[in-house]
Amino acid sequence: MAVWIYSIFLMILSVRVLEIYLSKRNEHWLEERGAVEKEKRKYRWMHMLQRLFFLSVLAECLLLIKPEKFNVLFLFLFVLLTAGKLWCMITLGRFWTLKHLKLPGVLLFRRGPYRLVKEPYNVITLVQLFIVPLLFGAYITALIFPIAYLFMMQAKLPERGSLFTKAPL
Repeated sequence: MAVWIYSIFLMILSVRVLEIYLSKRNEHWLEERGAVEKEKRKYRWMHMLQRLFFLSVLAECLLLIKPEKFNVLFLFLFVLLTAGKLWCMITLGRFWTLKHLKLPGVLLFRRGPYRLVKEPYNVITLVQLFIVPLLFGAYITALIFPIAYLFMMQAKLPERGSLFTKAPL
């Protein structure tokens, strides 16, 4: 694999690690103020899906294809989408996290990209799950992971103990 592919892949991975770091920092800040996490299990699965995504792109590039052409359009789209994520993060400030945390007494944000879409960060992530593999020529990953992410976003996963509890009479 060419050096540019490793460099871009590491850049994309670094952006994701930075997002996770900022999210964790903001989570602690919100939890100190009484925020409650919603859908704990879903976040764990979403995090696993993101890890599998990066492994899939890397595996597909190493095992199935040997990309040598540089696709400037997909790199430009990735940078544009990353700027969109940054816009979401700046708009929410300390309230931005990857998890769904609810802080009592705080209303929903209706400015920035949140005027247009209820969850713009998730929409951008969905598009990135399609664009990033195309940047590397990983077409199988580009088909599978956006669909899996979309299903994951729609899924309502019960909390661990609630599967086996009795319903009230």
